[in-house]
Amino acid sequence: MPRTNVPQRTHVTLSATTPFTINGTLKTADDTPIAGATITLQNPTNTTSWNNVTTNVTDANGTYEFSNNESAVGTYFYRTAYDGNATYANSTSNVVSVTAAQTKVTLTASTPPSANRPPQPPP
Repeated sequence: MPRTNVPQRTHVTLSATTPFTINGTLKTADDTPIAGATITLQNPTNTTSWNNVTTNVTDANGTYEFSNNESAVGTYFYRTAYDGNATYANSTSNVVSVTAAQTKVTLTASTPPSANRPPQPPP
C-alpha cells in the first residue's frame, strides 16, 4: 500500500495573501518512490467531506508540491490524496493547517517641514 507523506511542519502561520507551499512524497511501503502519479490537494467543505483544490504529478523521486495562498484571515486545513491505480492502492496524507493572520502594518504621522519652523515676526 503506498504512503502519502507530508513531511516537516504540520502547521504554519503567515500573513493573509502570502503564498505557502505544501509538499510531500508518494512511496511504497518499502520506500520505493512512485513517479508519474497524480496527487490531489484537498481542503474540507465540512466535517466529513473534502473538496479537490488542484492536482499535480509526482516527479521521478515520488515528490510533489503545491503552492497556494488564502486571502482572508483564518485557519485552513489541507491534505493530499492519491486515487491509486491497478498496481497501487489509494492513499491520503496527514492533515496540515495554515493560519492566515492579519498583515502587520506600521502607521506613522508627521507634519510638513514648514510646520516645524518657529513663527516669523510680521514684516
